[in-house]
Amino acid sequence: MLGLFAEARANNQPVSAEYRIVRPDGSQVWVRDEAVVVHDEEGNPQHIQGYLLDITRRRMAEDELARLAFQDAVTGLPNRRSFDERLEVELVAHEESGDSFAAVFIDLDNFKLINDAYGHDAGDLLLRTAAVSLSAQLRDADFLARLGGDEFVALISHLPAGREEATRVGTEIVERLLAAAGQDLVEGGKRISVSASVGLALFPHDARSGGPLLRLADTSMYRAKQTGRNRFQLAG
Repeated sequence: MLGLFAEARANNQPVSAEYRIVRPDGSQVWVRDEAVVVHDEEGNPQHIQGYLLDITRRRMAEDELARLAFQDAVTGLPNRRSFDERLEVELVAHEESGDSFAAVFIDLDNFKLINDAYGHDAGDLLLRTAAVSLSAQLRDADFLARLGGDEFVALISHLPAGREEATRVGTEIVERLLAAAGQDLVEGGKRISVSASVGLALFPHDARSGGPLLRLADTSMYRAKQTGRNRFQLAG
């Protein structure tokens, strides 16, 4: 901040800045600093005069709004907006590296029936449980989001370049996701068995852009549902 005030004195410009102050106890406060340069009768700068306004609550509210814009409120996972941005990053990164990556659609079987029968609280509990279970099967470089309803989507990053090897590694991860999605939820003294249907599509082998890749993964997931649920299908 000393540099900011020195520049204000040198250029005869007002100061308007927001910054964070760390107190001796480690707590932090955000302030808005508004100041002007005061001159003597000859026009020489004498000192800087202004005020500090505590804007901590406003900054915290702004940070929370920014977080919620990219986070699913029920599961805490990234939401569709966050997923779309990550997908673009993955497309560019893998285009440059030559590696493959997979888009994986995961849909909880019979979720609407469970939600209708046991209520939204039970449905939200199921979604949160699924989010934790699925996340535990992914690597640090992978990415899981909730698109809405009972739909999750994962990006399996840095798979081998060749289709055969990429399919093998991707399938191993998808099988773990499928097993993790299968769970029992106890609600109202009743045990509810849950499973999932999963579809996988590979970049660049099945599609080279985001929209077609997601559509193929989604179509594959619906094929898994049509062939009996609690299973996965590959694109193509």
